[in-house]
Amino acid sequence: MRYGVLVILIGWIVGWTQPPDTVWSRTYLLCEESDYFTYDIGTLSNGDIISCGSTGSVYTEGFIMRLSADGDLVWHRYTRNWEGIVMTDIVIDENDDILFTGNQYDGIPLVGKISSNNDSLWSQTYEFGNMPWIYFTWGICETPAGNFIIAADKAVGDEILVFEIDPDGELLWSNIWTEDNLVSARDIIPVPSGGYVIAGAQYGGVTVPYYLRLMRLDEAGDSLWTRIYEPWAECDGHCVLTTED
Repeated sequence: MRYGVLVILIGWIVGWTQPPDTVWSRTYLLCEESDYFTYDIGTLSNGDIISCGSTGSVYTEGFIMRLSADGDLVWHRYTRNWEGIVMTDIVIDENDDILFTGNQYDGIPLVGKISSNNDSLWSQTYEFGNMPWIYFTWGICETPAGNFIIAADKAVGDEILVFEIDPDGELLWSNIWTEDNLVSARDIIPVPSGGYVIAGAQYGGVTVPYYLRLMRLDEAGDSLWTRIYEPWAECDGHCVLTTED
């Protein structure tokens, strides 16, 4: 029997020359059937923590959990009835409702919304372009207008998919870019000056299999530029942040 565990570490950086101090560390056993992979974490307005991820079982299943600021488990949603779903990213809106991105077992992108009390509000699947190609959704962020942008990539493929939905999950627009190499889109964030940045990777060859890849979009979702960064070792961009300046 394999045991599924999830470990959360919360720390405070007290100085650049010192390691972070660990405030607390917890292990959570949601079921006794699988290992767990945590993909994203966020906070509610009261400081409680929301985390999402998936199991490592044969039929991957997603989970979302709420913790108190001290790490106590408040509730968890284990999507056993949604066989094959992976939960990859979350965003928390101004009402403390939680939007999550994921994928069904058949590769169809899924976005859902639940309340901070674990009430289901809605869920929606989306089909695009060259379906039945499998698209993995990895990132979601809120727009200045209160809508939501989702970034995805084609499984072992050469396409980047971005689409926008309104707060009720209705599709507003979508764009698909076909590239000359294998590419991925693992995170998307808004940029203070307008538009969005997508972090991911691009296939580089045998010596360095993957290079870091950034893609800038305008407010309408059109591509402004793409930059490829060639580090000394394999690099896959999973997260991107903006600086204050």
